[in-house]
Amino acid sequence: MNSEMSGKQQTKNSKSESLELNHWNKKAALYRLMNNEVLLIRVSKMFLDSSHVKLASLSQSIQNRDFKTTTSASYSLKGACGDLGATRLDQHLSELIVLIANERHPFEEIQSKLFEIKKDYQVLLTILQKYTS
Repeated sequence: MNSEMSGKQQTKNSKSESLELNHWNKKAALYRLMNNEVLLIRVSKMFLDSSHVKLASLSQSIQNRDFKTTTSASYSLKGACGDLGATRLDQHLSELIVLIANERHPFEEIQSKLFEIKKDYQVLLTILQKYTS
């Protein structure tokens, strides 16, 4: 029975690590910060404290169809994601910037991309909260 529980725990840990790797490249973030884990924790906490404002600005600008502000907000959040190694969210933001630049894309595609950004943002927050606690 113990080996069965241990196997289930390993599978759970493996899935969790895979999810984290898809959303957060900790090794890349550490590399950017010269392998200073204390600094990475500080940067992660700063992201947790301030990124919601950037996401709210992004959401509001899309709702208002103010694509100049959307582009600016996307780059701002993308920069924070890049510093942190938030690869998946960084990719979504890059895709959003391309969608906005191509004015022929339907508004629904932009809204759909925002939905993906918000969903992956929540996953990233969970990962970072776990890491910084």
